Amino acid sequence: MDIYHLTREIEASDMSALEAVISCDEERLKLEKEAEALAAQVCLVVSNLFCSTFCVFGSLAHLIVGGLGSRMMGVVKHLNVFMNDWKP
Repeated sequence: MDIYHLTREIEASDMSALEAVISCDEERLKLEKEAEALAAQVCLVVSNLFCSTFCVFGSLAHLIVGGLGSRMMGVVKHLNVFMNDWKP
């Protein structure tokens, strides 16, 4: 059972109390569906943002390490092999 607290009364109308409650419940359901759709869109945007950020920082790190010369690239290669073979 859901209990809702009112912040204000409904405007005067010809609706019965039951019709007013049903009308408000329909509006609440509509707003909940809209909120779920917006939450899904936000999750998608945040996911895309994180993916883009990681791609940019990965490319930047590759450029920095590449600028340090082939010796550092060898270290990175061995580190990648270690990280791929390591199992927790």
